[in-house]
Amino acid sequence: MEKSLENRYLAVFDYHERTKHRLQAYAPSPMFLDWENEPFLFRVYEGAFKIFLPILKEIPSPSFDSLGYKSIDPHPISIESISLFLLDSLAISAWKSAPGLTPWSLRINPSSGNLHPTEVYLLLDAIGNEETQTALYHYCALYHCLEKRAILGKNLLREWGLTNQFFLVGISSIFWRESWKYGERAYRYCQLDIGHVLGTISYAAAMLGWNTYIIEGVGTELLGSILGIASQRGMEKEYPEILLLISPPQKKKPQLFLTEEKFEKLIPQMLFGLPNRLSKEHFPWPVIETISEACQQASSFPIAIQLDKELSQNDSQSIPSFDRKVAAREIIRRRRSAQAMDNKAWLDKDHFRLLLHKIKSTLSNRKFPFDLFRENFIVALLFFVNRIEGLPRGLYLLNISSDLARITQMLDQDFLWEIIFAPLPFFFLKPFRTDLIVQTIHCHQSIASNGFFSLGIIVEFEKSLQLLGPTVYRELFWQCGLLGQFLYLEAEASGFRGTGIGCFFDDECHRLLGINDKQWQSLYHFTIGKEIIDERIQKIDPYFFLEKIRKELVNNRS
Repeated sequence: MEKSLENRYLAVFDYHERTKHRLQAYAPSPMFLDWENEPFLFRVYEGAFKIFLPILKEIPSPSFDSLGYKSIDPHPISIESISLFLLDSLAISAWKSAPGLTPWSLRINPSSGNLHPTEVYLLLDAIGNEETQTALYHYCALYHCLEKRAILGKNLLREWGLTNQFFLVGISSIFWRESWKYGERAYRYCQLDIGHVLGTISYAAAMLGWNTYIIEGVGTELLGSILGIASQRGMEKEYPEILLLISPPQKKKPQLFLTEEKFEKLIPQMLFGLPNRLSKEHFPWPVIETISEACQQASSFPIAIQLDKELSQNDSQSIPSFDRKVAAREIIRRRRSAQAMDNKAWLDKDHFRLLLHKIKSTLSNRKFPFDLFRENFIVALLFFVNRIEGLPRGLYLLNISSDLARITQMLDQDFLWEIIFAPLPFFFLKPFRTDLIVQTIHCHQSIASNGFFSLGIIVEFEKSLQLLGPTVYRELFWQCGLLGQFLYLEAEASGFRGTGIGCFFDDECHRLLGINDKQWQSLYHFTIGKEIIDERIQKIDPYFFLEKIRKELVNNRS
């Protein structure tokens, strides 16, 4: 292994170890919350021309359980369909208010601490009246508008030779938004948030009959140039993460080959607008800069993209209530993170078995939305069962890997390995009272023990890094975040509520399983249960203020 690559590899392992929470001490973070410098939640490019998108309500959608299973007639790409795509993936979903508190916003895409480090850019051949200009836009969720950052040329995407119109989505992270609260562990949370955004984008695109593809091979430096963020400096700068292609089915051209020249044409020569200031002052976390540099990706051309995604086969014969007859858009827009769970509520066994079946089928076969990735790094899910009818409290495991023998050898040899719900590879490992143990493992948070169950996502860690290099560290979190979004929506579709848990004592969880090395690691936890509703909190329409604000912006522009 060459020296620079070895150093990057070591930097990833060092970062991962130093940012583990331990019973003796949490990962390095601020000693208090500096509310005076809390980052503003919305990136706005001041001075950039804004294309205001229509707020579309009560638009019918396919059923949630049909996504990925049934063909949907693709919508043409227009200002209306782009607006719907963004309303269902990245927009404000609601404002909340409570006595004595300033109203706060929620978004379609969940985020650690509701801090939203993820920014999104669109590259479109045409939008509104600009019928021939390819341009770069930043999506501003605050105003639900596209901010034009650059004009790139004439019909540059059409040169790619696809039969149907498509567009590109670029994703970046502002690490400061998370490090303000979480310190060094913030890089992990930013990558989990990208996984959630990959989920919201995939679901929003699917409702419009579009497919989502990761464009692998566009390096970090090149992507930063394409997104117009390469020149940003300081604690509030954006870090380029990933580029997506959003497209209706391209049946006449199942494979796309792309050269470096096509991407270089997308680099802006002139940028419009300046990024707004998020905080007055900043506290530096140098290790985040170190890990982000270690995970940078080099460009690799030519790039080949398979465009022939297939619908999943409906294997509902073995599970009850496969189609719950709920509209996907309704589920997506009402998703929330539960703040408290009812520790008296129980989950029936059929609901739980349905969820296990869908998780196993989706991950093992890389079905929608996990068809985004070429390879699945999630090997198992560790379940802490609190209250599921007919199941003893304790520790369970859902095997995702095809190598069950390796899993049984890797883990505690005293486990029962009693199979539940055959033929599903779901095993009862060990009975114990979960309340105190589960709460302790999850940073003493009662929400983990008050839900029906909580789970830890176990990934193939050391081997993945050794085979694929340091940059795969990000993708491990992306896959966990995507599974988290899947779980959020599954909970909503069944009438329950979920919450992602990024704070847990890493190695305490590993000890429960008998993991004593780095072959596997748990990167993200989750809980599902019956939410306790706080009646003091009132819901406000997501864009109640927009008409007035838009008029002011137009007047200022005039």
